[in-house]
Amino acid sequence: MIAPGADLKIYMATRPVDFRRGMDGLAAAVQEILGLDPYLCIG
Repeated sequence: MIAPGADLKIYMATRPVDFRRGMDGLAAAVQEILGLDPYLCIG
C-alpha cells in the first residue's frame, strides 16, 4: 500500500455539490469558492 505524503491536503465540501456540472463546472467551482487553481499540480 502506498501512503500519501505528509504534505497532502484534502478539501471537503460543506455545501451540496452538483456533480452534473461535469469536470469543467466543478473546476470552476473550485476557482470561485476556494480561490484555488484546480489545474495546478504541485508534487
